[in-house]
Amino acid sequence: MTKADKTVGIKMGTGSGLTNIGIVAPDEPNFVGIEMDSGSRLTNVGVEGAAIGAYARDISDVSITDFKYRGGGRAFDITGERASITGSRIQTVPDVSSRTRVGYTKPNGPPLPALCPRCKSIFPSRHYNVAVPRFLVKNNVETCPVCRDPNATLAEGLFDLVGEFARVIEAEHATISMLHAMGAIASEVVNGSSDIEEAIRKIELISPKAADVLRRPLAQKAMAALFFLFLSLASLNQLAEFNKNYQPAHVVTAIYTAMSQYIVERISENEYSVKEAKKQKEPRIAHSRGDQVRNHREQLNNSTAMPRNIPVPTSKPTRPKSDR
Repeated sequence: MTKADKTVGIKMGTGSGLTNIGIVAPDEPNFVGIEMDSGSRLTNVGVEGAAIGAYARDISDVSITDFKYRGGGRAFDITGERASITGSRIQTVPDVSSRTRVGYTKPNGPPLPALCPRCKSIFPSRHYNVAVPRFLVKNNVETCPVCRDPNATLAEGLFDLVGEFARVIEAEHATISMLHAMGAIASEVVNGSSDIEEAIRKIELISPKAADVLRRPLAQKAMAALFFLFLSLASLNQLAEFNKNYQPAHVVTAIYTAMSQYIVERISENEYSVKEAKKQKEPRIAHSRGDQVRNHREQLNNSTAMPRNIPVPTSKPTRPKSDR
């Protein structure tokens, strides 16, 4: 089947399901493994070598569970109202056959951040081109572009923290000036002039409920430090364009967009290095593995780092009590 200039392996109908199958891309460029329709479900499905694994447009709801993708293109390209993607396993490999020339295209929404368990980098995933207002992600892993570990996971805790924070400030009818004030406090953490506990105390004066979110067990110290980094970038660089009647999705999109512009690499237990994530201008899957890794390494080395590393703040020592 053909959709526009894309050859489609399987086209699903409304409300249909697909279970326990594997699809290997033929010798054709721009091959799409599966085209989904509203209400369709994928369970334990694998796609190898396709430019796009699962594709859907303007759907009301789709569910994807235990999806396996192997290749150098996109695992998912979906727009609509609601999508659930859980348990996906994505292996990023180049196509060395020279038959495929899939250029990088800008995602419908901001690239989602993923966290590597080995090198602790946070990087923008290129496999999720998903633009839906209600998007559930859980237990999805892919290849880390920094150290090549296959178990980098979409940063669910960071998603949750951002989402909760956005809901709170929307409920409190926060203004742009409030968000700028929070962004300024976040910048103090980034600059090392304020630790996390002190920053949360300052935010509490602006929004007690927002401070409560940042104090939850979910907001571990390293995750909170990275959240402050992205809040600072989003508040100072993006939120100024919004009017007073902004929606929570605007806040989430602004922070996720800030996330997508940087790769955060941990260089020690309490210190992170932040580098700009270069936009890919070369074809994504036209190089041999050695060339791809080498190009990525050069990309990181040549990228413009932020002026300083981001320390993960530690608690201030308590003053000893006097014997008097």
